[in-house]
Amino acid sequence: TPENPAGTVAGINYRFYTGNWSALPDFASLVAVKEGTESNFTLTPRTQNDNFGFRFTGYLDVPAAGTWTLATTSDDGSRLWIGSTLVVDNDGLHGPQERSGTIALQAGRHALTVDFFEGTVGEMLEVRWQGPGTAPQTIPASALRRVPTVTLTGIDIGGAIPAGGSSLSGGVWAVAGGGTDIWGNADSFRFAHQGLTGDGEIVARVTGVQATDPWAKAAVMIRETTAANSRQVLVAATSGNGVAFQRRRTTAGTSVHTAGSLTAAPRWVRLVRRGDVFSGYESGDGENWVLISNDTIPMAASVRIGLGVTSHRDGTLCTATFDSIRITSAPSGAG
Repeated sequence: TPENPAGTVAGINYRFYTGNWSALPDFASLVAVKEGTESNFTLTPRTQNDNFGFRFTGYLDVPAAGTWTLATTSDDGSRLWIGSTLVVDNDGLHGPQERSGTIALQAGRHALTVDFFEGTVGEMLEVRWQGPGTAPQTIPASALRRVPTVTLTGIDIGGAIPAGGSSLSGGVWAVAGGGTDIWGNADSFRFAHQGLTGDGEIVARVTGVQATDPWAKAAVMIRETTAANSRQVLVAATSGNGVAFQRRRTTAGTSVHTAGSLTAAPRWVRLVRRGDVFSGYESGDGENWVLISNDTIPMAASVRIGLGVTSHRDGTLCTATFDSIRITSAPSGAG
């Protein structure tokens, strides 16, 4: 099923790494030397000719449903995923070599990841496709889309102690929050946020939550204002109590809890607003979503949306990390 994210722009994201490998490393566990965007798969942003790697991420705009053949020609190794499905495995040290795979795809925009590494001597990467109505060819720039980088502003809400922080590096948001909790009649936590008007959603993968308390929370959140007692809705991955869908239906009102799975981070979380209906989801792969619950909560059209972290232990900071963050808006009433 295509993700079809709203608000995409032309191009693809890249992260550039350096290292000496004989096979593709786990780039998610490494720190990128640089990152940016390109119109297509290119090795031009490299800062050296040997011992380097790239991870390209974005969306493949598939024009027609059917069986598609995807291929990489690379020197040295490469792999290609659609969502979490490995389609092409062209790994290892070798000269220019093509490997391909097939996958049934619906029309629409599908999450795409291409990893590449270079040892020594020559280097090249080409990504091709063939499918219904499309002859074998290099994937054109017009078929590659990306979601712009999320920009967030950090603030401590409710007198959270000590002062928190939030930063973005290598596509990963690290948010450090103190405070007593996001619960009860008022909240005390760190909030990295931006504005949202009308319908929309936020998706993120919580990659880690520091275990300052079993109820330490790393959440995606929508709240009416930045006041401590504001109406709010969140989906949180906790350090010891699994996933939770929580909300405050009225200003300074009590909070309500619906338990999700007991799965620990890393865990994908998603919060959707359609009118005054808020729905919380969780996922193991960012593709197959499980609805935790939904609730009707009257909120202003213009709200704040972002990442919330509380240590649940005032005086102590909890650091949580998030990646694959996507904030999108949708026309009012869109499904």
